[in-house]
Amino acid sequence: MTSMNISKKEIYIFIDIVFSIMFAIIYLPFFYKNSINLLTNSEAISKVIQVIIFSGVYFSVTYGLLQLLFKEKIIKDERDYLINSKAYKLSYLIYNICLFWIIGHYLDGDSFINNGFEFDDSIIFILLIVITGVSIVKSSYQLYLYRTA
Repeated sequence: MTSMNISKKEIYIFIDIVFSIMFAIIYLPFFYKNSINLLTNSEAISKVIQVIIFSGVYFSVTYGLLQLLFKEKIIKDERDYLINSKAYKLSYLIYNICLFWIIGHYLDGDSFINNGFEFDDSIIFILLIVITGVSIVKSSYQLYLYRTA
């Protein structure tokens, strides 16, 4: 039986994955329930401020603990740059496909001709889902590449 060594880089990636999942569980239900009047809702503005504060506290605490537990410095080499570029390439591709689908959905022929382009508040919720999903996929793919390469 071998022990599983996890590097500091992999823990950083795991922290990002956990944050994205926590964001999806804690905050996305609110944005789903209030997607109809999201832009005019004052509660939504306070929720965005909550997200910003939560993000700052979460990353400060987790990265601070990581620095205390792992004293060694992270050395970036060509492998790191290759893994990052592959992961960002995949996330960019997924994001663009989703964006083209969203644009195509909202610029549908009949609704565009009859109604003109009307900005729907649900587009913000859909974009939040896409961004969260792409973030989880990118970080998971990075973690996979670090573990297998």
